[in-house]
Amino acid sequence: MIICADDFGMTADINRATQKLAHGGKIDAVSCMVNLPFFTADELTLPGSVQLGLHFTLAENPQSFRSLVFRAYARTLRRQDIYRELSAQYERFERIADRRPDFIDGHLHIQQLPVVRDALIEFIRTHCAGTPPRVRNAALPLPHCSLKSVFIAAPGRILKRKLLAAEIPTNDGFGGIYDYRNFMRYPQYLADFLRIVPENGIIMVHPGLNEPWRRAEYEALLSNTQKRCF
Repeated sequence: MIICADDFGMTADINRATQKLAHGGKIDAVSCMVNLPFFTADELTLPGSVQLGLHFTLAENPQSFRSLVFRAYARTLRRQDIYRELSAQYERFERIADRRPDFIDGHLHIQQLPVVRDALIEFIRTHCAGTPPRVRNAALPLPHCSLKSVFIAAPGRILKRKLLAAEIPTNDGFGGIYDYRNFMRYPQYLADFLRIVPENGIIMVHPGLNEPWRRAEYEALLSNTQKRCF
């Protein structure tokens, strides 16, 4: 099981929380937003054992995300534009981290959207031949889906099928989706994720120090003592 901290590079407090958890052995992977101000070589003070991935970003706020989703399902996005932006972010990751990303996922799960997922698979097949990075999917069994997660899990299942058909490695099991308004219950949510997600699955987390919901995740992860299988 991999516990992956998203949004590294978004703010200084998210970076500090992520660094603390990584050095404490509480997380196994970090997903980086390379086009934001706090993704720099100086900030990448993470243990070498921690996997580093590209958190592909096309929308940073709810308004732009809603527009992106509408255009994706209306098929008005241009695949070549998505491909070009992914290539630019991938190259920026390589330049700053001085390594290829171990995996690729997407901010707000945009890697699962129509057009975006096809551009992503095309990019990996042409740019990463022989050593494809793992791509995260958010597919969930229906009994584990909440009202929120069902809208994320459904496109996740489609992406997973496409990745397997293209022989691109992906996770088999996912956790981390919950109603952020109930962040005070996060310790129980985390315990449930650790119990339900299989050994070859991924748990997505969002630690930080300033926002209350991120702080709740950070503190729960910091105090977590449950055994995990890697």
